[in-house]
Amino acid sequence: MSGVITLNGSLWIPSRDMPEHRWPNHLAIVGTAPGWRKDAKAIPENAHVMAVNRAGCLLVDRFVDFWVTLHPEVMESENWLDARKTGLSGAETPTPIVISAFRRPCVRRVLDFRPHCGTTALYAVFVALYLGYRDIGLYGVRLEGDVYGEPRIHDCWKARREALAPYITCAAGGFPRRLFFEED
Repeated sequence: MSGVITLNGSLWIPSRDMPEHRWPNHLAIVGTAPGWRKDAKAIPENAHVMAVNRAGCLLVDRFVDFWVTLHPEVMESENWLDARKTGLSGAETPTPIVISAFRRPCVRRVLDFRPHCGTTALYAVFVALYLGYRDIGLYGVRLEGDVYGEPRIHDCWKARREALAPYITCAAGGFPRRLFFEED
């Protein structure tokens, strides 16, 4: 992968077009793990929001700045964007900037620096760092259960713990909470 650097030897991010601007806002990365709605209520009012996958069409009571997916084909086939447009109230809501590692009609910005393991939530953290966020919270991101609790997924996050820890300022629960705030 050309144009790639490492941060602290373990976090892969693109070196070209790195913004010098750093957002002062907290960025809430929101997934749809069990308990996500309760987690979302804890997001600070002035935070920017980055929805992961289906969270973008479910998080209708909140302005969403960015929508990240590694599954844009599902976003299109399940009409996630249409679900977001009408929201719960039926009023038109602005469409967030859709970011993916894959080029599809629904994707506004392609950032091809997949972690090659992990989850869309890990990709979202990479996107957040690329965009200049340094205060990142994980809400509705538990990484537990049949698929997300697999050792290979946890190992991917663990391998990047040292590089990510300075930027992950809160994790509502599950494996990320244990990884960033409860382990030695």
